Amino acid sequence: MFNIKNLKAKIFLAFLLILTLLPNLIRDMKVLLVFFFLALVLAFELIRKGIPKNRSLVYLFLFSGLCLIYATFSWFFGNWTYLYEFDHRYIFRQAYFAVMAPIFLLATIQISKCLGSDFYNFIAKNSMKLLLAIFILDIITAFLFGDPQFYFYNNYTYHMDKGFIWLFVAFLSFYSIFCTNNATGVILVVVLGFLVQNIVGYGTMFTAATGQIVFVLILLNYFVLQLTKKIKLCYLMNLSALSAVILFVLISPFFSDLFLNDLNTYWRLESWYKNISAVAENVGFGSGFGVSYFPITHDVVDEAYKAYSPEAAGGGLLDQLFVRGQHSSIINVLFRTGVLGLLLFLCFIGSSIFNLGKYMNSRVTFAVPVAICGVFNVATHVGLESPPFMISFSIAFGYLINVSWSRNGENPVF
Repeated sequence: MFNIKNLKAKIFLAFLLILTLLPNLIRDMKVLLVFFFLALVLAFELIRKGIPKNRSLVYLFLFSGLCLIYATFSWFFGNWTYLYEFDHRYIFRQAYFAVMAPIFLLATIQISKCLGSDFYNFIAKNSMKLLLAIFILDIITAFLFGDPQFYFYNNYTYHMDKGFIWLFVAFLSFYSIFCTNNATGVILVVVLGFLVQNIVGYGTMFTAATGQIVFVLILLNYFVLQLTKKIKLCYLMNLSALSAVILFVLISPFFSDLFLNDLNTYWRLESWYKNISAVAENVGFGSGFGVSYFPITHDVVDEAYKAYSPEAAGGGLLDQLFVRGQHSSIINVLFRTGVLGLLLFLCFIGSSIFNLGKYMNSRVTFAVPVAICGVFNVATHVGLESPPFMISFSIAFGYLINVSWSRNGENPVF
């Protein structure tokens, strides 16, 4: 159907689809390692021909290298951050993204090179049907398999993992908006999916706050492009949205009291503030890996106790503080690798997007908001620390970098 000659690329895409439909599979370490091995083979195919000459890849490799240096320091020197616990067993679990994210990104570049016009023609003709199928499956599986207790406390429940769904929804939506003539029909399907999911409380794509932000970004791009016909304006608007989310994550922890009426948000902001304070106390150096996400204080232990389930924990009470993330990879990167790590990570994101500023072709520009949606998700979720979000984030930016490389016509590094 897509005429993709690379068999491994076909298997990769099929694997991604299966993991979206069966979200619990990716939580299995053996399945994750099989998927990673497949990505590794694809990445080596690309490297054999030469890594794309792209500044954003330089920032990514520097960032990954810094993470591995911190992980090594943590292994030999342990903990150097006051109030935080340390356990060697969790170093790899917390730092694995430093190895896997670049590999999945390089694999995506290799796969993107195999996608021909028939792939994009299929997307253009069937985007409405595909989106409708995603929303229906999201709602039905949530109704059949969603956690009733989660529904009771959050007014919605889900089964499929948003870590993968957002990638399909964003890609289909933005490609339709920028590159096809059926954008209005796609928007109607997206609005229908948003309304139904929020009315019935089943599904994960548009029920959580980040999904609603993605929904707003989809609508904004559609209306701005329809009303002005200026792709440059959409590009600038998307950059503004990206900047706003990053600034919110870094600034809002200092004003957590403004969110007391939303205990979930308040808890996250307080956790972020404690992480930022820990970095400030060690002069911006960061805390390394194998360190608990939260300080060992009475309120944190109390929260861990409330969330603790002996049947599902697979460890002790305090182990929860090493595996339950603070719901922001931006904060986590700052917390673990310090100011330098955060700067490298943001430079990777920024350079990937800014590099396309001079190319206002619709087929290029649509990849920008897809990647920005990836930033939204890792910025406010257990992102790079969770396999689905880490993989989908890497795929979004791998595709974006491939578009940039293709447009620049640059030669490989070696």
